[in-house]
Amino acid sequence: MAEVEFVSNVYQVDQSQIIQCNIRDITESSRLERQAFEQAEALADLHRRKDEFLAIVSHELPQSSTPILNAMHILRVHGSENPIQQQARSIIERQVGQLARLVDTCWKFPVLAPEESTSPGTPGHQSIVERLWSRCAL
Repeated sequence: MAEVEFVSNVYQVDQSQIIQCNIRDITESSRLERQAFEQAEALADLHRRKDEFLAIVSHELPQSSTPILNAMHILRVHGSENPIQQQARSIIERQVGQLARLVDTCWKFPVLAPEESTSPGTPGHQSIVERLWSRCAL
């Protein structure tokens, strides 16, 4: 079924009143409008789920890394490591440090002002990605 729009105008030409009526098929524009609305809703839902994910990660990572940090401390205090164990401990310490900075970045993520939260492909998007990346410089 087609959707139509009816527009009427009355105007004066010489001494006569002219009535003009236009009927326009708006089926396609209405479909595109509904599609844009649905996409906006889906994008908002995706944004909300991303925020929930970041909140979970920000909460769970510190809890997961504490036992690892404690185990590294015990290994360091014990002091009877061979060179391979020392190298492995060093790798673990470095990676846990990177995870800690990542968690810190997740906590800072909502600091972006609403006007800065643009979509990929929009003019301000690249600068936001660069700023977040600089915060994550691990």
